[in-house]
Amino acid sequence: MKKSIKYFENNLDRLCFGTLAIIYLIDNIDSFISGLRDGFNSVLF
Repeated sequence: MKKSIKYFENNLDRLCFGTLAIIYLIDNIDSFISGLRDGFNSVLF
């Protein structure tokens, strides 16, 4: 029983972290895409 509770806590932590990561990505997607574009341009040209 204790094992499943621990497993649930780990999943909850992962879920919270995943949600934060997704929010962070959405907030920074514009700068991320422009950064990628700059990177590709510097690699290609």
